[in-house]
Amino acid sequence: PSLRPPIGSTLAKAPRFASIGWWLLRYPGRVRADLAAVVAEADADRPDPDRPDHELAAAIGRAMGRAERAALANIVVPLLATAAARRARIAVETAGADPDTVDATAQVDGAGEHDPERALAGVRAELAKAPETLRDLAVQGDWEQVRRHEAAAGVVAAVDEYLERFGALSDRMTDLTAVPWREEPGRILRLASLPEADRTARPLHSVLPDAPRTVSSRVARAGRLQVLREEVSQAYTGIYMDLRPLLLEAGERLAARGTIDGAADVVYLEVSEVLSALEGESVGTDALAGRKAEMEAAANFRVPDLIVGDDFVPIPRTGDESLLRGVGSSRGRVRGTLRVVHDPT
Repeated sequence: PSLRPPIGSTLAKAPRFASIGWWLLRYPGRVRADLAAVVAEADADRPDPDRPDHELAAAIGRAMGRAERAALANIVVPLLATAAARRARIAVETAGADPDTVDATAQVDGAGEHDPERALAGVRAELAKAPETLRDLAVQGDWEQVRRHEAAAGVVAAVDEYLERFGALSDRMTDLTAVPWREEPGRILRLASLPEADRTARPLHSVLPDAPRTVSSRVARAGRLQVLREEVSQAYTGIYMDLRPLLLEAGERLAARGTIDGAADVVYLEVSEVLSALEGESVGTDALAGRKAEMEAAANFRVPDLIVGDDFVPIPRTGDESLLRGVGSSRGRVRGTLRVVHDPT
């Protein structure tokens, strides 16, 4: 309350607040068209080893601009979805039901189209029809052996279709150093070999048959925005990860000239340094080696539980990781097996 602005200042900014509010109300209806236009532009900037360096640099610059435009949607839509979900939870709780048992997306058309887990159903269906020898190769994630199997046509087609939609995703999402799934199809086979996740949430009418109209409308809006959030996130990831093949193309050219040791080292450069290097400027090899060493050392760090300020001091991992230290967030104790999950598989 002590930081509340004066009423005069608030009234002076009221027209701007109203303008932003009106923009936010209309934004969910236009975001799909905005992102579709960005994706269409990206199709013209696919990797091309025959184009001159200045054209590659221009393509990287355009990809950066597209990522910034898509980032706006990936900030605004999740904020709107979170606000709508909160209002829906309050409405369901007020009506006397547990909001965690309600699937707000159950009545939304296309709700599963942007869910990587649900979309695995097509690959799982083909694996279920495949002979045991093929399923064993799938569990191992051996993509090349699966492709050569005489009964693999249906499985390969299902994986290709899946990667067409979700190939830009990776274990670390918008990390350009992470290998996207389209470069490791075997990972999809391993994921599809796992049992399908249990879904205990149900449609609102199953939880509250006589739900008031206010509750239904809030849950419906939350569901629509939740699906839109996933759609926007998937589109943003694809648009951002379009930078990876362009930067690797630049890395191959710089490695061929001896500017960097290997094409993969391009990830240790700032994008501005990549563009300068394509124009013929040198890259500080000492600085590059220092960054590589810093990244290797950071792989052994863990983030502290509490960060105060803009910077934090990473905590080196000790030799004995059997004792976990933290802040208790729930009353009580439990004894059981701890499983460290390093990636989705």
